[in-house]
Amino acid sequence: MKTSLFALATVSACLVAGNSQTVVNGDFEDLTGLTGPGNYLFGNLAGWGEVVQLISTNANPLIYSPTNGAYALDWEDSLGTSLILDQVISGFTAGQMYTLSYEVGNRGLSVAPTISIGGVSVTHTMSGIVNMAPTSFQFTATGTSQTLTVDFRGGFSSSIRGNFDNFVVTPLPIPEPNAAVLIGICAAGIAIRRRH
Repeated sequence: MKTSLFALATVSACLVAGNSQTVVNGDFEDLTGLTGPGNYLFGNLAGWGEVVQLISTNANPLIYSPTNGAYALDWEDSLGTSLILDQVISGFTAGQMYTLSYEVGNRGLSVAPTISIGGVSVTHTMSGIVNMAPTSFQFTATGTSQTLTVDFRGGFSSSIRGNFDNFVVTPLPIPEPNAAVLIGICAAGIAIRRRH
């Protein structure tokens, strides 16, 4: 009986997918506490805990056309903040690979913001108008919590530092064992069961 329970637990553990990882307000559509004129909103951003500026896609629909929602992150030094946004995300499995997907763009000046998570950093060096476009990179979780950082300090020519939207973390699929391995496991299970 104990052997059967152990085998069942082992198979169940193999079949369970990764835990849920949620970037809170990763699409920048939670406008709670933000105020501002027209197409620009300012304030302490839900989920991120920093004072930021969000820009409406109505401000320039040719540049700001994210695939989800009406607002994108837009950074300006006039806000007087640290130039770093970060958020601790939990629910990871240490050693498992994940993909961070998001959209990035620029409204006309030289910028080099960096996105970091799980020990991987990607710098987006942009000059001139860059339309919002999807991008992603993979990382391996080093623990059950990871810090997602958006760092606007690098390579700028003015107070305007780039645009981001739609941050999403997804686990990479765990490869399924091939048929021969499954048949071998079943045969071993039957043999163990017959002995007891």
